[in-house]
Amino acid sequence: MNRRFVFAASAALVFSSFAVVSPTARAQDAAVAAPAPSASAPEAIPVSVVRAQFAVRVESGKPIGDASELRAGQMVTYWVEVNSPKAATTVTLVWKADGVEAARQSLDVGRAPAWRTWGQFPIRKAKVVEVQVLDATGAELRTDSMTVLTGESGGTDGGVAVR
Repeated sequence: MNRRFVFAASAALVFSSFAVVSPTARAQDAAVAAPAPSASAPEAIPVSVVRAQFAVRVESGKPIGDASELRAGQMVTYWVEVNSPKAATTVTLVWKADGVEAARQSLDVGRAPAWRTWGQFPIRKAKVVEVQVLDATGAELRTDSMTVLTGESGGTDGGVAVR
């Protein structure tokens, strides 16, 4: 076979797949081909917070200690029990210190009516620590905050007041 013929035949095959389309037709085709936004968006997994609290630590999956025992410079634990009846998912703890976002923790949640999980955060010099619990889509499920009191001893003149 002649090389010119092979090249011409190959070029004809390549260029035959292109078509000239008006801009209006392209926009109409794109509108028809685009899936509806709700069809392509992932379905949110229903999840809710059953219980949640600040604690000193967690032992055997249960919150231990009153958060009022904590002082600036210590670690605070936020324990949360989540209801996720349909499927496994994640929740995010958004930690704020004195109103400024300081950390995010993504926690795995299994398919269960009472899945227990927790996160920890160093109080440092914060006067107020806030935790927002978000579902996998970013929707807020719950918010809790605690005020860190200054002082050397526990009780009313020191520690943490949870609101």
